[in-house]
Order: sequence, then C-alpha cells, then structure tokens
Amino acid sequence: MDKSLIDLTNIKSVTGGDLEIEKLLLEEFINSSNKIIDDLKSNHENDNLKDLKVAAHSLRGICMNINAMTVVDLCTTIENDESESKEGREGIINKILEEHSSITSYIKDNHL
Repeated sequence: MDKSLIDLTNIKSVTGGDLEIEKLLLEEFINSSNKIIDDLKSNHENDNLKDLKVAAHSLRGICMNINAMTVVDLCTTIENDESESKEGREGIINKILEEHSSITSYIKDNHL
C-alpha cells in the first residue's frame, strides 16, 4: 500500500509522540473499523440504505483520524447518494473493503 494514503499526523499530535498511546489508538482504530466494516457489509447485503449510510458515516469519521482520505471520500459518496441501487453501490463497497484491508495491513506491519 502507498503509505501516503494515510497520514498519522493527527494521532501524533494528540499523543505528543507517545508511541505506546499511538499504538493503543491504532489498535482501537483496527478494532472499531473492523466492526463498522462488518456492519457496512451486512447492511449492503440486506439493502438497508439507512443503516448503510450510518455505517459509512461512522467509518468516515474514524478514517479521518488517520487521514485515510480515499475511504473518507468513498464513504461520503455512499452517505450522499440517493439514487444508487444495491448493484450500483457494489463497486464502492468493494473499494472500501480493499482500502480498509490495505490500511489495516499497513498499520499492523508498520506500527504495531
């Protein structure tokens, strides 16, 4: 993964450079985002647009903490889209899943 897709400046700013706290925050990001990803997939599979948008909003928020802007932008697309069918959202959901997998792997390999 291109590490420029995330930027840990926000986390470093909050922790004052304390590596142990950074590690805890990144572990929490992985745990929380995995739960949200499960919700996102379930709501997509069930064609539950309302809860899908809630999950996208939640994922967007925590991805902003690590400046994972590709995921932020994809989640914003889901939040704002009224016209897409389930099939139309499939590509966006798949991109989110791919990005999330790459991000969590990168964090595990380089920061935990």
